[in-house]
Amino acid sequence: MLPPPVVMEEKLYAQHIEIEKLAKGNQRLANTHGTLRHDLATVNNELQLLHNHIADVKDEKEHKKRGIIDKISMMEAELEAARSIKMELQQARVEAQSFVTSRQELISKVQQLTRDLQMAHSDAQQIPSLISALQVMEKNYMAMSREVEKLRAD
Repeated sequence: MLPPPVVMEEKLYAQHIEIEKLAKGNQRLANTHGTLRHDLATVNNELQLLHNHIADVKDEKEHKKRGIIDKISMMEAELEAARSIKMELQQARVEAQSFVTSRQELISKVQQLTRDLQMAHSDAQQIPSLISALQVMEKNYMAMSREVEKLRAD
């Protein structure tokens, strides 16, 4: 037996309401799905931008790292050159000290020679008076010699 038409209409009406609810739910779900797909696309784009930015940051970091390594290498080379210059400077300092010592010795010798020269000069200034005295003594000697010969002859 079939149910009465009123019951069938009510069932149809209830099913129709259920179908409308399901259609509205499906529409909301479709809208949500579209929004989520749009959000997913946006997030994927942002994620790609972040990946690109991370790659750029990594490249920049690597570039800076290489620059720092190059600077360190240059500084090490300069330090090594400075070490050799320092050694040369120390050697030059030793040589300069040797020259200073030699100079002091030479100054001392020059001072001694200057004193000796002054004494020789002083002695040389006495030569004329000594020659005069010698000439006087020679004259006296000659005079005495003649007197001694006269006395011998007598």
